[in-house]
Amino acid sequence: MQTRLSRALRGTPEYAALRAQSKQLPLLVSLQTGDAELVQPATTPGTAVRPNPARNVALGVIVGALLGLGLAVLRDRLDQRIKNEEEIAALLPGVPVIGLISDRRRGHASQLMTAEGFNTLQANLGMMGRGRPLQTLLVTSAKPREGKSTVALNLALAMRESGGSTLLLDADLRRPAVSERLNADRQSGVSRILAGEGSIETSVQERKVNPSRNGDGPSVALAGKVSLVAAGPPAPNVPLLVNERSLQSLMQETRTREECVIFDGPPVGTFADMLPLAKEVDGVIVVVRLYHSRGDEIKRLAAQLESAAIEPIGVVVLGAAIGPSSYYSEYLPKR
Repeated sequence: MQTRLSRALRGTPEYAALRAQSKQLPLLVSLQTGDAELVQPATTPGTAVRPNPARNVALGVIVGALLGLGLAVLRDRLDQRIKNEEEIAALLPGVPVIGLISDRRRGHASQLMTAEGFNTLQANLGMMGRGRPLQTLLVTSAKPREGKSTVALNLALAMRESGGSTLLLDADLRRPAVSERLNADRQSGVSRILAGEGSIETSVQERKVNPSRNGDGPSVALAGKVSLVAAGPPAPNVPLLVNERSLQSLMQETRTREECVIFDGPPVGTFADMLPLAKEVDGVIVVVRLYHSRGDEIKRLAAQLESAAIEPIGVVVLGAAIGPSSYYSEYLPKR
């Protein structure tokens, strides 16, 4: 019966639709089950898979170290400050280092070490003066606050302590740090001499100096007396006052004196009005403070001096790492 019925339906549209649906049944079954078989029931893990604290800490340390190292290298490359004597030699080729002065800290040993640096500077200048006289010296720098006044004042004290006769002129009329540090009488001084209203002979003052550290002014490592010509009254127009004629007149007056004359001049790298004086003196000393003076500014100073045919006789380095202060403490008197 069923066979005759199937034969009767074969070839009809209904039969063709049923045949197509029957062929799709295995595909529908596979989509429902995915042909997957249960091998083992899933279990709950005892520890968390994520996050992994140990791995994250290790990666954080490595990445932080690499980032910090990279930033340190970048900062060092971008930092223009002078950090060692090799950089100074590259910026001022052929100019010798004639003085290494350590930063003065607290304690007698540190004071002794700093004072020894200025005494060594004085001795080096004495040996340099054997071949040619160094009666007039100009102490300058590339920028303000690099320690030129500290060097000029302590060098004058060291020369006098060694038995020499020294005269210190505060020729920095814009920022007369030495005159302010020694509380000098500024009614007379360099500004009046340049204006033709005074002379060195009538302007010399004897000032007593004690070791001390000043925040803004020059630091003093030696004790003694210094013959000083102060900056004089404030000048309303320094470039007009400081000209080649007035500087030559000042130099002629200093050359008639017997003592060594030290000019604490303005930073030549910033103010070029003292270049005529730098050409007239027997020696120009450039002061560089480590981790303060900038390489681009030293380069500019060197170019200015070279264009004016001025060759410094030496560099004094402030903030130099000389050695442990414990070595110098052995030379202190026992208490």
